[in-house]
Amino acid sequence: TNAFRDTNITSVDFGNATITSLPERAFQDCKSLTRAVLPEGLQVVGPLAFSGASSLSDMNIPRGIKRLENNAFWGPIFGGDIVLDNLEYMGEHAFRGTQIRSLVIKGTLTSLNTNAAFYGCSQLEYLVLPDSVTTSGGYTFDGCNKLTIYCAEDSYAHSYAQTQGIRVSTLVIAPIPNQTYTGSKIEPEISVSASGNNLEINVDFGVTYANNVNVGN
Repeated sequence: TNAFRDTNITSVDFGNATITSLPERAFQDCKSLTRAVLPEGLQVVGPLAFSGASSLSDMNIPRGIKRLENNAFWGPIFGGDIVLDNLEYMGEHAFRGTQIRSLVIKGTLTSLNTNAAFYGCSQLEYLVLPDSVTTSGGYTFDGCNKLTIYCAEDSYAHSYAQTQGIRVSTLVIAPIPNQTYTGSKIEPEISVSASGNNLEINVDFGVTYANNVNVGN
């Protein structure tokens, strides 16, 4: 807790570290911090970890992060595009006021019931939400005037966006038929559409296969 809080540190590089969690207020109010390299094994960003680090413009966000605690990145900091493959929890004000342009959530996140998670993210244009999201909180997307939410048709995110007057584009994955066991890897063709328009594989979306040899349950 408070490891570098309110210091004049300008850069930090944890690229080769085995850190899995950043503690509470680790870099809070480090107004001279402009660059942060986070380790790829990072799983938890603690409360207020970078809140108030107002000059932070260059930072990677590891794809494997599972938890973003309250106010993790609150402030007009860093931008760009983020993909989170394993996100399970996002706290209040997690990205509030940041300059992120896009965020793809692929994990098992069940709730946006976190007040103002993206409040004031004026540059946020593209947000992909998984089917696992079933609740949302207050002021979640206030001030996100450029935002389009991408989600599955008839999902909670779809109805939420419509109710809140947020632009929404629906992603539909065509049903994959049952496959016959061959003893070799099976890679069926995947068809995806957005708002009725077919997407092009390896251009608009990518596909990876795993556990595709043995018979499943």
